[in-house]
Amino acid sequence: CPLGHYCPGEGAVVPCPAGTYNDVAGSTNYTDCALCPPGYLCDAEGIVDFDDHPCPPGHYCEAASPAPTPCPAGTYSPAALNEAEAD
Repeated sequence: CPLGHYCPGEGAVVPCPAGTYNDVAGSTNYTDCALCPPGYLCDAEGIVDFDDHPCPPGHYCEAASPAPTPCPAGTYSPAALNEAEAD
């Protein structure tokens, strides 16, 4: 089974859902898809390496974020990898 996916059997190849990643080949269960850590944006299916998907500036990304959350009105963070609103 390829990276970023799990294969539950009988030739099925299923991408890990948005909000998760899988960097292990040969996975057979949905639970092999790990939650994307805070500060990263796993916004697509089948992500292999969360390091390639930092949360963009002006946003924050909590664990398993399938979409970035904009900084509150009147605030801005030019940094990437923000994990919470307070960043």
